[in-house]
Amino acid sequence: MSNIILTNNCNIKCPFCFATENNYGITKNTKEEFNIIDIWKLTPFLKDKTLKLCGGEPTLNKNIIPIIEGALINGNSVILMTNGLWPQSFKEYIGNLSDFDASKISFLFNILEDKYYTREQLENLNHVFNIINPVNSTFGITIYKKDFEYDYLLNYAEKYSVKSIRVSIAAPNITIGEYELENSYWQIANQLNDFLIAASNRNIKVYKDCNYIPPCFFSKEQLINIKFQLKGNWSFSCVSAPVDINANGEAWRCYGLFSVLRTKIGDFSTEEALKKYFNRRMRLLSINLYAYSECKECPYWQKSCLGGCYAIRIKKVLKEHPNMILFPIDDDNEILNCKPKRNESLVLRENKLNYKVYSEGKVMNQPDENMVSFLKIIDGQITIRELIDKWKENFDNYEETKNEVTKMCRKLFEKDMIDIVYDYKCEIAPLPKKL
Repeated sequence: MSNIILTNNCNIKCPFCFATENNYGITKNTKEEFNIIDIWKLTPFLKDKTLKLCGGEPTLNKNIIPIIEGALINGNSVILMTNGLWPQSFKEYIGNLSDFDASKISFLFNILEDKYYTREQLENLNHVFNIINPVNSTFGITIYKKDFEYDYLLNYAEKYSVKSIRVSIAAPNITIGEYELENSYWQIANQLNDFLIAASNRNIKVYKDCNYIPPCFFSKEQLINIKFQLKGNWSFSCVSAPVDINANGEAWRCYGLFSVLRTKIGDFSTEEALKKYFNRRMRLLSINLYAYSECKECPYWQKSCLGGCYAIRIKKVLKEHPNMILFPIDDDNEILNCKPKRNESLVLRENKLNYKVYSEGKVMNQPDENMVSFLKIIDGQITIRELIDKWKENFDNYEETKNEVTKMCRKLFEKDMIDIVYDYKCEIAPLPKKL
């Protein structure tokens, strides 16, 4: 499901803010907020019956109560991602909901250490925790420094009977500031292991967000502990990140990639089509741009591990190569250097009279001759430029050949029938030194 960016306004300055590139008062001079009509127009586009609201701080949007009311009346559930510093009117609204309506609203709170709040904010936060349904609530922590604190979060969870915790590693803003946290991953991994075990011992389930520390920073013993001792679900692969959608009809794959992978929802018929657009491009980048030089020989690469947050490796390579084309499939020049290959799930079967193409549960009878020729020859070794040279005699001129071959490549890419092998031509740094 997509994240609806209800507002880009916020009421606290988190030391790790991942939304800086979109925040009102920091990088933007205007508030971008949904109203109930905007939500009503967006509803047919969305995939399921759950409305996922975030920000900024979503409760600062003056329309949030009628938006939630409308969702509940229409049989939707609501997930609210919030810092918990709610206006009085919203606290009263949540506190007065019927048990049935309250059961349809879930909360994900990102909670800081107490020292980051004023006394009034702490009183507000504790009041909020007293009125929410604990079964439908998750407390979240974003790790943004080594020697991070976590006892406060476990204590909050026990005090308010919240049984699940979401853990995320702070992601960089690609265009703003430096990202030093990666240099402390070895130390953070040790402490994170202790935190996960401590939570498990208190019967609290722990889940990771899409950003994570790759398994190579943990010892084998720690990995075994995480696999078999942890309550909850922990893996070392990036989840299929929800798409973020704002009030202007813009969508981005996640806040970490806000500056490099953004589009308009009006170009897509459904939410699923939009998500696939992003996921195809992230797969292209993921299989071709290593997180670390050691990944080339790692048996876990692209299996149980995808190398951690994409924004980290992108930020590093753009620092050295600011004009790098990250998604060559969309560039008319760099697509010529792409080496297509059949997707692992695709089967091209020859019968006596024709071919059949089997792809992700779909069967294509009698595909056209050009598609069959393309699928038969591609192997991840031959470039689009070489294919054009090979087939140019079949067309009136080189430009026509180029247009037809690149069009076929993009068509099959958007149908998930091919993957792309591509050389980013950049030196990948090794793992940070273990201090």
